[in-house]
Amino acid sequence: MKNSKWHFFLLLVTVLLLQFSIFNHVGIGGFANPYIYLIFLLLLPIDVNGIFLLLSAFGLGFVMDVFSNSQGLHTTASLVLAFCR
Repeated sequence: MKNSKWHFFLLLVTVLLLQFSIFNHVGIGGFANPYIYLIFLLLLPIDVNGIFLLLSAFGLGFVMDVFSNSQGLHTTASLVLAFCR
């Protein structure tokens, strides 16, 4: 079970590094950016505790907001995704 937690932590770090280093600089049509950080929330196991899922979504969205200067947009999107999941 510990390997599973480390696996998802490494996945989170990898996705965030890819998002900040590559995908924030890719423009689709000149105005849209692909955001792959939501993949982390979708790949979490279905039996994950709901509180842990919502806290992870909040933390992930908050980190994206801080580095993207988007004033809560990523936090809202990741929390809605986690809640619907």
